[in-house]
Amino acid sequence: MGFDYTKKYVQGNNGIVYPEMVGNNYATITLNSSNGTTPVTIITGAPGYWITEMGVQVDDICTISVAGMVSTKFTDTSSGDMFVIRWYIPSAFSPKTGPSNNRQVSGPGFAWNNKVANSSLQVSVDTALTAGTARFFIRFAQTNFVG
Repeated sequence: MGFDYTKKYVQGNNGIVYPEMVGNNYATITLNSSNGTTPVTIITGAPGYWITEMGVQVDDICTISVAGMVSTKFTDTSSGDMFVIRWYIPSAFSPKTGPSNNRQVSGPGFAWNNKVANSSLQVSVDTALTAGTARFFIRFAQTNFVG
């Protein structure tokens, strides 16, 4: 992308430069047993959004009805799944003998933007939790640029 010096540019998270943005925003969503597998909207483009960092953290105390793998997903309503992390979650909580942190985040230099104006980014789990929470976060910028 060449710089057009007649436009306003904003430097976002990780030193990435974007055109005409309202940015370095932060949003979080927490899912628990009451959410089931229903996707929850974390951001809607206005018309566009750029994500510069994203992640998910799953509590140690999370359980599901039958132990197994659970996908935690970030899904754009026009582009589909764009970030999926799978976790093993037990059916019964068993205390750990030491500290742990079940957290995954995107790496440095990560950037993703919506491809269709006003699409939304939603978060979900593919198996309902029976205890505990999954927390999703993004750092993003709103923009009039889509594509």
